[in-house]
Amino acid sequence: MRQASFPLLLASLLAGALAVAGFAPLNVWPMPVLSLAVLFGLLAAVALTLSSVGLYAVMAYAVTQRTQEIGVRVAIGAQRWQVSWLFLRSGLAQLAVGLVLGLPAALTMARVTRLRLVEVEPTDPLTLAGITLLLFAVALAACLVPARRASRVDPVDALRAD
Repeated sequence: MRQASFPLLLASLLAGALAVAGFAPLNVWPMPVLSLAVLFGLLAAVALTLSSVGLYAVMAYAVTQRTQEIGVRVAIGAQRWQVSWLFLRSGLAQLAVGLVLGLPAALTMARVTRLRLVEVEPTDPLTLAGITLLLFAVALAACLVPARRASRVDPVDALRAD
């Protein structure tokens, strides 16, 4: 007895569900292309998760390293939003560098991926804008927790710390 591999099984289930819902006939997407799309989608999700966790770790480390500086800033009158903005600005600067390097690389790789995409262009402005907004939202979420923690530092405890 032969078993279907997971990507092919998933592709056939998705194609069948779409056919039942009336969106597309069963033979519109060839199985290898759909398997590749599922693989690219999973790899993109892993990359997004790793980048957000990495950005969070860098920001949390920066807050930990600068605890005394934050304490001094708060002690001499810095507002909470100013301390938060200090770390949010740093995280958004990292995002900007990533986008400046990543968008041209994505447009360069568009030639390679053009052969594998079905019914979408790799240089579609709506897709690129959507991905940029998604990356912005993920970077903002990854920076908010350390920035909020930095804004709540007690100056007395921070100055006594290590």
